[in-house]
Amino acid sequence: MVQLAHRREHPRGNSGGTRAGRWVKLQNTRSPFRDPPGCGGPDDTATKDDDVPERIHGTDCGLHENSTPFAGMTRSRFDGRRMHSPSQPAPGLPWECHPKPPVASSSTAGGWQTRRVLRTALLHSLAGARLYLCTDSRRREGDLENFLEEVLGAGVDVVQLREKGLEAAEELELLAVVAAAARRHGRLVAVNDRADLAALTDSDVFHAGQQDLTPSAARSLLGPDVIIGRSTHSPNQFDAAVADPDVDYACVGPVWATPTKPGRPAAGLETIRHAASSTTEVPWFAIGGIALNTIQAVVEAGAQRVVVVRAITQSDDPAGATTALLQNLPPLAGRTAGSDAAAMSSSSVARASKGRLVS
Repeated sequence: MVQLAHRREHPRGNSGGTRAGRWVKLQNTRSPFRDPPGCGGPDDTATKDDDVPERIHGTDCGLHENSTPFAGMTRSRFDGRRMHSPSQPAPGLPWECHPKPPVASSSTAGGWQTRRVLRTALLHSLAGARLYLCTDSRRREGDLENFLEEVLGAGVDVVQLREKGLEAAEELELLAVVAAAARRHGRLVAVNDRADLAALTDSDVFHAGQQDLTPSAARSLLGPDVIIGRSTHSPNQFDAAVADPDVDYACVGPVWATPTKPGRPAAGLETIRHAASSTTEVPWFAIGGIALNTIQAVVEAGAQRVVVVRAITQSDDPAGATTALLQNLPPLAGRTAGSDAAAMSSSSVARASKGRLVS
């Protein structure tokens, strides 16, 4: 067995140029890092910056002023990712050197309570939604904000920005405009395909196609409160979606072929009838080629909710088109103006307490 020399006997043992030497010099420097919530024990809120170098961000390995860490040991570069569960030690390290598991606190409980309120409010708003609009950035018209004010004021319940080919930075800017308008009116804002942008914008709704992230993967990324929707194009896909515990609503279609989905065959009214015959309580929307001259056919097939694009975005009177579409949709059972207003109010309160309200 090879006997390692004491670090002071090592030629570079106390050299200021080594990582260990630099660590000693920096011990009294304010650290930019803080413990993650709950890792500081019951009195986590009392943790100070000065404690961080000794505690190594939520661990207590006994590293103090006169004990240079890692001297004479093989060192690994830390890339910022936690490699092991807080409740399980990593191989080769003593138990006491591992992050402490989170400790329940009133602030943590309050956070979860807020999430439950938000989730309930969002689901209530979704249950009362009848008209879901997908819009592009209105680059040609140059009136995105005014357009949104008109259609949301006229009764659009959910608005989604859908424009292929946008760079992420540009889409984030546009989503901020959409989210601000939707939340001014107490409506839901949706992000299509991009779970990363949904997370960054803290959107209410994330919609996934059949070739996008699975609902369970989206849920793991976005958390428990976000509404997740799923596109379906056949009876089998519809049945699978509404049986998925991570799916909060489904879209069924396209009922008719549409230029917004070139090359995709129409699912037809039979798929709408299949969805209408289902006993599921999961809300679903008919989509694809729906306009004022076709909406009555999908309603007669059993649809109560629709997704539209061109029927509003290409109208000379977007607000008037919105009103006319809503007039052709049947009222939802058990929904009143008062209950929907209460849902919008509770949703706004929950967002405000979570820092999500855009004013």
